Amino acid sequence: MKNGRLDGRSSVWAFGVALVAVGIVLVGSGCGGASDTGSAAGSANESKNLGAGTDASSGGVFSQGTGADGGAMSPYDSATAGDPGPGGSGGVIGAMDEDNGIGLKPGGAQDINFFRLLVQKGDVPKSKDMTMEGWLNEHDTKLPPADPAKVITLHAHTGMLKTSAMPEPTVIVQLGLNAAKNLASFQDTVGVAVVIDRSGSMAGSKLEMVKAGLKELVANLPDKTQFTLLSFSNDVKTEWGPKSFDKAADVEPLTKVIAAIQSDAGTNFYAGLEAGLQAVAQTEVKPKFRRVVMLSDGQPTVGTTQESLILAMAKPYVAQDISISTVGVGSDYSTSLMVNLAQIGNGTAHFVNDFENAKTVFVEDLETMLTPVASNLTLAFELGEGFGFETLYGFDWVIGKDGLVQITGPKKPEEPAPTTGEDATSAPDTSSEDAGVAPPSIPKLFASKKNGLLIARLKAPKDMGVGNLLNLLVAKVHYGYDLDKDGSHHDDVAPVIVDSLMIGADGNLSYFTGDIVRRAFVVLEQGLAMIASTEAYWGGQTGAATGILDAAIELTEKENATLQDGALDAGQSLLEMLKANMLKVPVAPNDADAGSTDTKSNAPEVVGSGADAA
Repeated sequence: MKNGRLDGRSSVWAFGVALVAVGIVLVGSGCGGASDTGSAAGSANESKNLGAGTDASSGGVFSQGTGADGGAMSPYDSATAGDPGPGGSGGVIGAMDEDNGIGLKPGGAQDINFFRLLVQKGDVPKSKDMTMEGWLNEHDTKLPPADPAKVITLHAHTGMLKTSAMPEPTVIVQLGLNAAKNLASFQDTVGVAVVIDRSGSMAGSKLEMVKAGLKELVANLPDKTQFTLLSFSNDVKTEWGPKSFDKAADVEPLTKVIAAIQSDAGTNFYAGLEAGLQAVAQTEVKPKFRRVVMLSDGQPTVGTTQESLILAMAKPYVAQDISISTVGVGSDYSTSLMVNLAQIGNGTAHFVNDFENAKTVFVEDLETMLTPVASNLTLAFELGEGFGFETLYGFDWVIGKDGLVQITGPKKPEEPAPTTGEDATSAPDTSSEDAGVAPPSIPKLFASKKNGLLIARLKAPKDMGVGNLLNLLVAKVHYGYDLDKDGSHHDDVAPVIVDSLMIGADGNLSYFTGDIVRRAFVVLEQGLAMIASTEAYWGGQTGAATGILDAAIELTEKENATLQDGALDAGQSLLEMLKANMLKVPVAPNDADAGSTDTKSNAPEVVGSGADAA
């Protein structure tokens, strides 16, 4: 690892910390140095049970943890069916299991379907074609039932690891947020403008996918939604509304309107977005929640085309509490514009690559698109003695004079686009320590059918001693939020404690609250491997790239023999396809500036299904 980044010359990298979203998983290394992924992570997870999975070269690894062996899991499911939560509450729930509460999730990229599509076509994508947030948000992490005495419950799961293969201890803290109330208790009046790109570049399967998804949205749209449908090419056309949606009367005529939309001319993305924003901003009856959904390949060709100007135009509307979500389509999709727009718009970004995937996005993720639950979530970490904070993927942070690590919000999008050379783990600017009011860590929390993952990294204490550590405080997480329904503010603190940790004479240790945390290690390493290997490949280091993938594949095979997790299987398949693509066309060092996404592929545009995504 160099400057905190994954080094393409080696198949080793440090573990990250995972925030599990809202699971938040914090995965940390003792010094931020590199460790062998295959052996270190493997040892971490094979030694979960006391006295089992010992490292023969180290004289044994002591561990204490809980978790149930499960059957084969579907993609997006977590591996554990019986992890106890903090306070001894038993069982885990899916994000939308309303008998036990609903899941909560931040906005931003929700998948890596564009990256996956390129791999399925036989290409080797650039690392910029996926985001770690999107990869982690694809995964569902089941949580204990929400506390009915609280509006929003924060759960903590922990893990600590040190083996002979990993000289510095790794620390894991997994946080998850859910609510005990059902979805209806959070729903309020909603204003939605859906804006369809009908330009010539959308002709054929791309526009038809969008129409298929929209028809599903209309069939599931809540009554009394203030709904507007617009389309754009060179110009902008209002296809429907704005009007209050009446399910009994409007489904059939609105479906016919959608079917009649035809592609033509150029892509005036700026004008289409501006019209959508104006539509929800200027309604006579102001809904409680207002959102614009942009459906496009994100390739502006007419009018204002510069990404920075498009984002700048949107920001004043976002300041009026109007959110923006994006749905991208096609293999020439602009990841940068669509993801950055959703990020600055406090919304969600999806990519659809076939008809079933399009329907899934508009049905299963409809609640996420339309039901914000809380705003201005603040997170601050009060670290236990000796623990240090290194980075949190996708978020900025500062250390205040009180020593609290304050998460200051999602990383600001680069304009016009993030560069692959950006140092993801460079120290943040701490010049704002004296700011009076902490900015929100996560502007919006949405109801969701699945809880994704966010990533950070901690430093463990340098010397944890030998013997049995009781009630070891890793951190206290201070959090607060405003409920969108009534505006009320709530604050709470969640301690993160290892109840009993045995450290052997050789310093080795292993502790996991349960298989939820074990799984997070593997998910994280799969994502890091995809980013690191594509960086190495396009840097002319095909051998190093395939070595990185081999280590992640080996880790997945080893851990999934126990976890039996379908999502991990799907991730392994993606790694294997990516490796095969690299071996077909090795890249020489002088080809490093070329990229598979810079030229069009001759392969069919729509391949495979996002439904098998990890």
